[in-house]
Amino acid sequence: MKSFFQRRNFFINKDLQGKLIYHSFLLAFGGVIVFTLIFCLLSANNLTLSYQDQHLQIGRTPIVLLQEILTAHWVFLLSVGLFIVINSLFLSHRIAGPLYRLQLAFTAMENKDLNQDIHLRIKDLGKELTNQLNHVNTLLSADLRQMQQLCEEMEQVIEKQGEKNDSEELAVHRQKLLALKKILSAYRLRPEAK
Repeated sequence: MKSFFQRRNFFINKDLQGKLIYHSFLLAFGGVIVFTLIFCLLSANNLTLSYQDQHLQIGRTPIVLLQEILTAHWVFLLSVGLFIVINSLFLSHRIAGPLYRLQLAFTAMENKDLNQDIHLRIKDLGKELTNQLNHVNTLLSADLRQMQQLCEEMEQVIEKQGEKNDSEELAVHRQKLLALKKILSAYRLRPEAK
């Protein structure tokens, strides 16, 4: 059963999506202009007859046909332009959504939270990158967990040495070990893979 998802924001990244929409509209509009110019060049030496309000008009083909197309099909041209804008908005979500999730993951990593797992929708782009980042977080969590275990072992060795002789050098090592444990304890690690 498919879950119903209602989009809360149409613009995830307004700058990126605005540029994508603008450039796709310009590309489509430029294609129409190029097609019109080619049409005008190919039909420049022809004459066309047309009727307008029971009057017969004779004129050069490109000018007469362009006037007829614009007066008869302006609603169609406007609706196609609107369709291009809306379609490019939804297509831009395939890029802007993963970038937003990556940004959230990097913000969490800055805050020493490696437990973030990035999940993308089926049609989103960038799945390879997010899978790689998830894998790096898993590896880093495993390494930090191993460092924590090594700290525990070192602490036991220092405590045993402290029972035999309580030197100043041992106190320095104990302070360094506590500082290292404090740094490692600030990280939120992923659970161990079973």
